[in-house]
Amino acid sequence: MANYINKDILCQAYIHIDPVPLDGSELDQFQIILDEFLSSRGKFFIYDEVDSEVALKDGSLKVYATILGSLYIGISQYGSFRSGVDYLASDVKRLSESIVAESLFQSQSRHDNIIRAEARIGVAGRLKQIVDEIDQINSRIGHDSPRALSRKLERLTESLEKLIGKLNDPQDIPYIKENIALIGEEKIQEKPVTPPRSREDPEGNKLYALSRKQFFELIKA
Repeated sequence: MANYINKDILCQAYIHIDPVPLDGSELDQFQIILDEFLSSRGKFFIYDEVDSEVALKDGSLKVYATILGSLYIGISQYGSFRSGVDYLASDVKRLSESIVAESLFQSQSRHDNIIRAEARIGVAGRLKQIVDEIDQINSRIGHDSPRALSRKLERLTESLEKLIGKLNDPQDIPYIKENIALIGEEKIQEKPVTPPRSREDPEGNKLYALSRKQFFELIKA
């Protein structure tokens, strides 16, 4: 059984198959093969100490194939935080997609009995989305109104709060907050720029300042 207490879900494959083309003994063998595949690919694509778990649910076959580990370790092995986020997100996406494909192959499932198949990106993918959102906000300063930027900052703060709530590794929360703060300070400037041919909007500027303040309060708490 994988340790969910101190590790994060880096990625997960979910497959729902009905009708199930395997019987009881074949299902047991399917789980063994998939578990070995998951463990070996997780160690190759992410790092050696990741945990893996394959959980099957009866009736129609539901497969939950999960890779657990630390964002801190996963990102640090690539070098800089920013490039590490991109590389890790790319690797977990590739890994999750390969797990889906292997699950379908080993269960001999084709289109007519696949109810659902998902390659879930986990916290690594969610972190990349957050870093990309910061880049997008930076690129829109001077183009979007302060009110529009304020709304983007509110959504960014909500996304980051949700991500932090999913982190279990004790090193990950301070590591993520520290590095997101550095990126935010570089790319989310203190005052918005009024777009060309737009009127100055003092109230919009206040909303932007408040949203920015709430974002940094979250990551510096």
